[in-house]
Amino acid sequence: LSAAYRSSSPGLLRRQVDMLIDSERPGDGADGDGTAVRRAHALQKLLHRHHREEAGEVVFAGAGRVSDPKWLGERVALWTEGTLYDVCRRLRLVDDGDPSCLATDAAAAQAGCSRRDLLASVLLYRHSARQGDASVLSSSPLYPTESVLWDPHGLPPGRVADGGGDASLSLPKMGARFLGAADYLLRSQRLYRLESAYGIRADLVDAVRRMDPSVRTGGRSESSYYAPAAGEAESGPPSTHFGGWARMALELGSGSVDRPGLRIVRVDPPRLGERAPRLVLAELVIDLRHCSSGLAAEWDGIGEHDNLFLVSVDAASAAGGDARGD
Repeated sequence: LSAAYRSSSPGLLRRQVDMLIDSERPGDGADGDGTAVRRAHALQKLLHRHHREEAGEVVFAGAGRVSDPKWLGERVALWTEGTLYDVCRRLRLVDDGDPSCLATDAAAAQAGCSRRDLLASVLLYRHSARQGDASVLSSSPLYPTESVLWDPHGLPPGRVADGGGDASLSLPKMGARFLGAADYLLRSQRLYRLESAYGIRADLVDAVRRMDPSVRTGGRSESSYYAPAAGEAESGPPSTHFGGWARMALELGSGSVDRPGLRIVRVDPPRLGERAPRLVLAELVIDLRHCSSGLAAEWDGIGEHDNLFLVSVDAASAAGGDARGD
């Protein structure tokens, strides 16, 4: 609830606070000791006895739903402030009548938020459970995603791995918690993703730099040394033009085939208990006419388990600095 946490600039601070709060929450399912389920049942019994009409959906929900902060927060937002305070008071989370405790009004003013937001945050913090390690491992992809590749806080730019940086990465601390097999697997998976993300990002930045993207307006690139001829109008929206060349980087699309460069053909729904689609089938069109016979043979030899990366480059919105350091 602090102003520093709510601001969008210090992303690293918000990540550290979330990591600390997540480490203190009880685990769900097999990773926990039953604390989250007991707290959910206590909340449901209290709501059934005193606020059955207003919180009926929470009363008859499963313990897993009640322990989900997103789901519970949407239901708590429908309660009145009086109901919210009464629930927190009966759970002994707040008490304005106790002179030894700070009143909710004063605490909200000190935090710079409303009284209702303070009460909702206290209730959600008490009755929310963190996602278990086994659930995180089963739902996380093996390779780094786009958010991991371009995250400046989890993977700072620059040659940190080569000794160019003196700052260490922020990783979850072990603390005094017992480390089981799932804990070791989760930490190994995170370190593997960070290591592979650094190598993949370095290759992508090198390929994009070799392709030399620039903005083309009216059929002329900004990197051109020649000014437009007299009476030549610069019409049309600006587009990205690639003036360089990279061995295994090609622009999607072809001038000889009237097809889009990328077309999503099929997206299957996820399996039961999963979140990601079961299958995503896409069609890519590349032009190998201008490639040498050896390079075309390499592209034709791409197999089923070879990894390709689709990169969208917008030269008009590029920062213009060093891609490796900035």
